[in-house]
Amino acid sequence: MEASITLAQGGCRRVVTHKCCVSLPDPQQKLLIALITDITALREAKRLQQRSEEHFRALVDLLPQVVRVPNAASEVIEIGPTWTRLSGRPPEAAYGSGWEAAVQPEDLPSVRQQWRTSVATAVPLDVDCRERANEGAFRWVRNWAARRDAHGRSSDGMACSRTFTSEKARKKHGVKAKAAFAALPTAFRS
Repeated sequence: MEASITLAQGGCRRVVTHKCCVSLPDPQQKLLIALITDITALREAKRLQQRSEEHFRALVDLLPQVVRVPNAASEVIEIGPTWTRLSGRPPEAAYGSGWEAAVQPEDLPSVRQQWRTSVATAVPLDVDCRERANEGAFRWVRNWAARRDAHGRSSDGMACSRTFTSEKARKKHGVKAKAAFAALPTAFRS
């Protein structure tokens, strides 16, 4: 049972209590064993984690880029709301390898191979391709992905895509993007 305990000197602690009644040789006697565990720090850590996740989701919602989260099998398991705004498709359409349906068929084999290689090997991805936008036309998209943890080990990663309306804007941004990518902490690149 979980409960709050108010301390005599002030403050409050969260505790979990486990109780067990044990029979003794004398049937008239019983022994009650109670184990009380202070879980205040655990509950605070959980609250902070939830707050951090809420901040992350709010940030993803504000980004003009499409944020994709792959699993180890290169399948998209989460996608930001910008996907729907740009593609006109629901998030579910991008899950697994569903995002591939938006890629220009001529670009797909190369993009698919580079995506899978990046996820499998943790080598950062930086690839341009054309993706179908919500109005039906294809637009140039630059895709980045990094799949390393703070210690340089492979881990679930994150990918971003940015849409460009012209070839000139795509090339101009490419130079800035490479500089920004190089400035990222090691945890977000190779």
